Amino acid sequence: MNFSTISIRLRAKRYDFTRLFDAKHHAKCLIWQRKSYGSVKHIALNNDKK
Repeated sequence: MNFSTISIRLRAKRYDFTRLFDAKHHAKCLIWQRKSYGSVKHIALNNDKK
């Protein structure tokens, strides 16, 4: 096992970690967007009833 394979493996691990972090962050953003969209839709529906 030479140095380059070790560095490639470390880079791959770090890449996987950042991808996982990005995915979690993306999921949170999507949930927030959906919540805010739902509340906006709710307000709009209530305004239409008036």
